[in-house]
Amino acid sequence: MPYARWQATITDDRGNIVDAPQIRVQREQAGFPLARLYSDRDGTTPLANPFALASGESLAAFHVAGGAYKITATKGAFSRVWRYVAIGLGAESDTPPFVTGGTWSGGSPPTEYEQNVIVSHDGASYFSIQPHSGIEPGVDPGWEDYWQLISERGEQGIQGEQGDQGPTGPEGPSGGTGIAAAMAIVFG
Repeated sequence: MPYARWQATITDDRGNIVDAPQIRVQREQAGFPLARLYSDRDGTTPLANPFALASGESLAAFHVAGGAYKITATKGAFSRVWRYVAIGLGAESDTPPFVTGGTWSGGSPPTEYEQNVIVSHDGASYFSIQPHSGIEPGVDPGWEDYWQLISERGEQGIQGEQGDQGPTGPEGPSGGTGIAAAMAIVFG
């Protein structure tokens, strides 16, 4: 699977190149988990996160699955943070329209999901960012490489106050004859 690339020459506030900075890449979501990085487009060579550039280098580059990221470059007292950096392959091609896929299903054999299929699962909504088979969104290790969270279920709210009593309903049909009345008729 091809991964999107991010690169930047790291400079300070005055535009001076920062030699050999350390780069940290985190997903823009709760807890800011570290992203899975690669040094190559095909994702065959993992890259440490955080990673440090060698002496004499200032061009930071990595490949990563599409998403929004917080990227931090540091060296000594220097620190620069980029927030909500959108990285993805969408700029390289026309994006197909989103398709509703209903409720996620792993199935046996696993359900095949194409790119841009929207599913609901366990109170959340996701869309697939690349074709795959049977990766459970929000659960399976590495799910973030295949699914993008759209919305998630909030916490249960507090119980509301009891409402007013409603109006009395219409009178129902008359019931059948009781057993005592039936016995009186039969035994007279």
